[in-house]
Amino acid sequence: MTHTLRARAILFDLDGVLINSEQAVVASWREWALAHDLDPDELLPQVHGRRSRDTIAHITPHLDTEVEAQHLLQLEIDHVASCTGYAGAKALIDALAGHPHAVVTSGEWPLASARLGQGGITPPNVFVTAHDVTHGKPDPEGYLLAASKLGIAPEHCIVVEDAPAGIQAAKTGGMRAIGVATSVDPSELTAADMVVPDIGALALHFEGEWIVISTQTNRFRLII
Repeated sequence: MTHTLRARAILFDLDGVLINSEQAVVASWREWALAHDLDPDELLPQVHGRRSRDTIAHITPHLDTEVEAQHLLQLEIDHVASCTGYAGAKALIDALAGHPHAVVTSGEWPLASARLGQGGITPPNVFVTAHDVTHGKPDPEGYLLAASKLGIAPEHCIVVEDAPAGIQAAKTGGMRAIGVATSVDPSELTAADMVVPDIGALALHFEGEWIVISTQTNRFRLII
């Protein structure tokens, strides 16, 4: 059985969706935590899907958030070589050439663009990063900004996300969402309209201005 969703635009999260940056994220945050006498194992579950400055401000409000965010950014850039593109990610982005799509990430532009480069993916024309928004995920600001830049109404956008905070951002913004279970258990993504194991489980075809996203239930555990 084939399951499909139709949209005018697709908005992708970056880490955990297009790029596997788990090793880099863990190494960077672990170094930062140890430098501040924090327990990395307690910190790491809190960092996924959020802007680093938001996490830092929450965990260490006594520190200068911007200074520490720059420190962490440099650590993440130092570890960028360990990032890889998920199978099928580049092909999916290439297939969308000429069709509305965007990347919306909680990361900073230098880091996000470097990680995309590791996957052989050229940043799209609409590329929303941490400095483009006042409020990070789960606030919908980033996804709504991307939809506005593309000129597509939110209800005609589909977000592809790996984090509950990102799914919440999409839904709050009036968009549908596909969850990819690369970072959390599928049970944590049930607010999404569809959950697949990774981006390679998705296929595209086009019907005029509509992008049709499909997947086969016999290829993975599907929640819909």
